[in-house]
Amino acid sequence: GILDSFRGVNASEFDAELLDAHLQIGLGTLQQFEALGQHSESAELADLLLPLAKPTADSEFKARLFNGAGAALASAGRTADAATALEEAVRILDTTGAGSENGILATLGNIAQLKAQVGDEEGADAIHADLLRRLESSHSVDAKVALTLRNNIAVRARSRGDIALARAQFELVLADRIALHGPDHPEVATVRSNLARTLLDAGAPEAALDQATQAGAFGVRRLGEG
Repeated sequence: GILDSFRGVNASEFDAELLDAHLQIGLGTLQQFEALGQHSESAELADLLLPLAKPTADSEFKARLFNGAGAALASAGRTADAATALEEAVRILDTTGAGSENGILATLGNIAQLKAQVGDEEGADAIHADLLRRLESSHSVDAKVALTLRNNIAVRARSRGDIALARAQFELVLADRIALHGPDHPEVATVRSNLARTLLDAGAPEAALDQATQAGAFGVRRLGEG
């Protein structure tokens, strides 16, 4: 089958140009497997391609290959391996300066989730700390990307007992949600509810009640409209 053409391949058998062509074909094939839902095949192909790509020079294509392999491994349920491949993709993009800032941040968010899924809490916390540093220093990140990432950081921080960080991030998310949607929106109400619980944990019951009341008032209005 198709996979047979990638088995037993040794990178030393190719010059750089031929190896690049082989990897290009491999990535295209991997993406076809994924599109067809053939996740076991795409994961097996990822296992064959990554050792070939690892020693090649860092490039935007190499990052795409590791990113595609990471997605394939995640689809096959190989969460830890997926996180490793995606981390390598981010390293390459940071080294080469290729890729978009929004794409790198979104990939880091995915890595954090993968690490948390396999119980690597320390690793997930480290990725979120890196994300926060990048978000604070960025002047071009897409607002919706930043919102999603900050919300995920806040949810995780609260679950880990870091109430101060959770509060700070939920407050930023709330302000950005209001700026994006206006105050009367279901996503704003959801953030208010999360912030209210966090404020209660932080020992600020009056502020918590204020946010919970505003979230509840939105729910009442929606019921009235129905």
